[in-house]
Amino acid sequence: MARKKVQPAPQEPLGYFALARRPWHNLLFILPPLVIFHISLAIEGTDLLVPQLFQSVLGRLGAPGLHMPGVVIVAMLLFQHLRSKDSWQISPLVLGGMLIEAAVWTLPLVALTFLVPTVPAGAAATGPVAGLGKSILQALGAGIYEEFLFRLVFLSVVMLVFVDLLDLPKKPIAICGLIISSLAFSLLHPGWGYDLFSAEFLSYFGFLAIAGLLWGTVFIYRGLGIAIGSHILYDLYAIWVMLPGATS
Repeated sequence: MARKKVQPAPQEPLGYFALARRPWHNLLFILPPLVIFHISLAIEGTDLLVPQLFQSVLGRLGAPGLHMPGVVIVAMLLFQHLRSKDSWQISPLVLGGMLIEAAVWTLPLVALTFLVPTVPAGAAATGPVAGLGKSILQALGAGIYEEFLFRLVFLSVVMLVFVDLLDLPKKPIAICGLIISSLAFSLLHPGWGYDLFSAEFLSYFGFLAIAGLLWGTVFIYRGLGIAIGSHILYDLYAIWVMLPGATS
């Protein structure tokens, strides 16, 4: 007697919180600011350190080109999407929800600028506002490339080496990696003229470390896209605060 073939149970559709972490929606979410930043990059270049660092490293590896770092980001997320075998369906509601969630995650940093008076509101921005348009474009590039380097690349490499290869416990390694990446993120930014070890410098450095911890936590639990979105939104807020007469 032939056995009746058992059909696999249909999978339930994924909800917002799962879809917002998927590589496909992460790519779609960051693609507009990435394209805008690279258009500006072709026109007038950039002073941002991390995109220049990526370009230099890729050039030494035999992949030169002004836009190669952006191509690498897109290619990595596409590879992750293909590997996960997720649907190619686009959900505008998910993308809108990611923007709202990124704004919510930005609020603690905005509040912190009011609680710590020695920290300038623009402490994590790209620098003093030399030109509004250029500063906005730099905010897009900083949010994308700094999160890509310090969260996706750094934390992924740490987990690969110490957890997957050396079989060390996952949670302590993740916490250590998060702390180290946040301190490295702080050291990346210049002191803007503060005296080393002054109260202003320490407050500035501490604020950046807290921002790094926040965005690293968002990356771990909510994905790269929302971490990038929160970083960009905070930098845009900081630029607005630093405009003459913006808060008067």
